[in-house]
Amino acid sequence: YGSFQTPSETSHTVSLNISRPISITGQIIGYPHSTMGNYIPWRAQAEQIHSITFAETVSLSGNFTLYFNANSSSVTPSALKDSIYTNLQYIYMFADTSDVVQMGGMYARIPNLKGIYTLDGTMYQTGNCWDMSGMFYGNEKFTCEGKTLGSHKLMNILNVFSDVSRVRDMRYMLFDCKNLIQPSIGNWNTESLLDTSYMAAGCTNLQLTLDGTNKPFDIANWNMSKVYSTTGMFAGSNIDLSAANALETLWGGTNSTVLTGKLNLDLWDLQSLQVSVFMFAQNHSITGITWSKNVPLLKDASAMFAFCDAISNVNFSALNTPALAYMDVIFFGAGAKDSTATLSGMIITAVKEARYAFYGTGFKIIDLKNTKPMLLENAEGMFSQCKY
Repeated sequence: YGSFQTPSETSHTVSLNISRPISITGQIIGYPHSTMGNYIPWRAQAEQIHSITFAETVSLSGNFTLYFNANSSSVTPSALKDSIYTNLQYIYMFADTSDVVQMGGMYARIPNLKGIYTLDGTMYQTGNCWDMSGMFYGNEKFTCEGKTLGSHKLMNILNVFSDVSRVRDMRYMLFDCKNLIQPSIGNWNTESLLDTSYMAAGCTNLQLTLDGTNKPFDIANWNMSKVYSTTGMFAGSNIDLSAANALETLWGGTNSTVLTGKLNLDLWDLQSLQVSVFMFAQNHSITGITWSKNVPLLKDASAMFAFCDAISNVNFSALNTPALAYMDVIFFGAGAKDSTATLSGMIITAVKEARYAFYGTGFKIIDLKNTKPMLLENAEGMFSQCKY
């Protein structure tokens, strides 16, 4: 099953070395909640464990949902609790993970986790995985930096995913990972992806770009053609949409830079997108937005750019959103001083509600010519408290 090793430099931390497969078949076979927290002889010492190493001889297969988190019942915000490994800082995952099919919540809410590593020159095998929901959820100390262990150079696994082309679910994947800065995720093949709700919400220092510059952290090449929900995907704060004061949780919040620079949404095919509520809300380093494609199924874009207060220019002049019904607070508190929002010619013929859409904005010019919102029922406070 493995053994305890007490490092010579301290008697207060324990390293758990898994040096051989924990099964008679030569594999660790994962099932939901057959986790390292429930069916292991070292559970009583879990709080003492500082690092866990999976040797190269180990192979993992099956469902590793909540593998390090036996305290949680499902990968949902209301059910996720802190892992029993309260002092675990490092996981050395040198094992073969190519047959793992579910990684939902696998490393979620390990409160002191700083990094998960594989050997330099190797990839973290994800080719058969279809679920990464909540995979790193709530790990505020987790970084994407590499590490040296003795003479070995190690890579953070987030920078070396082998293949995510089968992954359908990335909801809450990086939620609240506040120490992540520009991970190398721009080359991901996301062709099967369906739901990215809250994927990177609360990652206040992430600094991704969406501008086509092909930097390792530029996500312009992601295939978003099957994604139907991007709710809160890059929101700067932890937002409770069920709360009556959801907007108040954003107002005056942290100086978030989940995304930065000018966004070119035309680089994404969003033909399946239906809901984008709070998608980019409270990003204080987004400086411009271009969006002119056909988004035929989008119904709700409420608060999509709320509190993005560094935007100098918005150009939606050719955007076709024929199913859009709700654009409440879409630019609430957004726009830098003397900025411009050009929505002229945007197809919003199905819009029913645009309450407080431009409330408190810094836009000096808001061009809505030829938008023809023929079904508009409620535009309460649409231009209230504008700075001009």
